[in-house]
Amino acid sequence: MSEFRLSDLKKLVTEQVRKYARRAYNQKLWESHVISEQYTAYDKRMYDQENLRSLFTLDEKEIDKEKVQKVIELIKSDSYENPSPDEFLDSLEKSDKPEMLTPYSTSELGQMSLYKLKDHDIGFALKEFTNPATDKKEFGKSEIVAVHNNESGVGGIGKILMKSAIDNGGCYLDHFDGFLSKLYGDLGFKEYMRYEFNPDYAPKDFEEKYGKQDVIYRFHPNCQEPNVKPEENEEKPDETEEDSE
Repeated sequence: MSEFRLSDLKKLVTEQVRKYARRAYNQKLWESHVISEQYTAYDKRMYDQENLRSLFTLDEKEIDKEKVQKVIELIKSDSYENPSPDEFLDSLEKSDKPEMLTPYSTSELGQMSLYKLKDHDIGFALKEFTNPATDKKEFGKSEIVAVHNNESGVGGIGKILMKSAIDNGGCYLDHFDGFLSKLYGDLGFKEYMRYEFNPDYAPKDFEEKYGKQDVIYRFHPNCQEPNVKPEENEEKPDETEEDSE
């Protein structure tokens, strides 16, 4: 009997997954994941890699439908705890994708309004909005941050959780371009500013995992759009030139 090698199995499965990815690409099945006009050849390669990464992930989340329904009911009824910054941070740090989240200290979280679903590692926070163009604080605690679902057995609650954040006063957010663009776009969030991807400011290994994704800033149409243009009353330099002899 020949010796079994894991590397051979992985090679075989990899070939099959790539065949599926090509078929998904040809049939436009990938449109459920990304925005079509942004789907480049590079994105296709990243999509292939994501399929493989998902396949070989050992801790793949299994969905418990009854638990999901219970969570949805809790979210809709606004059943949030009043967690301490330590409790909220403990829930947040259970994420398996920490590179997609902005790190916050307990002292920073202590300045925010924290929403943690009762008895679950699910929640979000609202912090004082800072205009990315002017660096000025505006509109009070209305920026949605630290959105997370780290509860085992629970998935597919992104839109419901975000709608709850909006209902509780959330107006503004920022995120890396990609699948989140479709989610936030479907929720009505409008882009008002973006920065091109800069590896110097991206989390470690982000580009290798997700590619080059712009940072997009959005506001909800129920809220005031931030002014990212220069103030009209800013002093202009004196254009009068004096002749020198």
